[in-house]
Amino acid sequence: MTTHVNDKPIDFLHFGETCNPIVIINFILKIKKKTMFSLAVYPFNSIVQILEDNTFNDIADLQYIRFNSNKVDYLEVDTLNGYCHNNEVFTNTKYPNIQLLHDYGLEPNTNTIINYNFIKKSFDTKIRNLNDSLRSKNFLCFVCFLYMSNILDLELEN
Repeated sequence: MTTHVNDKPIDFLHFGETCNPIVIINFILKIKKKTMFSLAVYPFNSIVQILEDNTFNDIADLQYIRFNSNKVDYLEVDTLNGYCHNNEVFTNTKYPNIQLLHDYGLEPNTNTIINYNFIKKSFDTKIRNLNDSLRSKNFLCFVCFLYMSNILDLELEN
């Protein structure tokens, strides 16, 4: 199985609304690189808008994160040093169409994130990797899987 095109390494960039396809591709190709726009619901049009505006550097900033429409707090020292892998949906007021999944963990019966520093560091890595990929001479492969009901919502003419 090749991970090169015309002797250029391939960088897979996830552009979908479901995380399973890129997880499977990464597993088969043994890719460990953290990629932006994965492990959450990122509508295609929102990704395109974020990239056009170059405004994704603050996607994990606490001032924008909400759980059940409520502001959240965080612990100075994480009590969970990893992903939560729950199905709780967090939103971002700056990017209202994005639903962050599998990342943040909450203290029971509170709006206090128990792994914010870990997640923030993870997003910083994803952002750095995305910027590196976009600046590189690697072959970029945009992997886009959409829910069938959302295909008609694509704004491809723009």
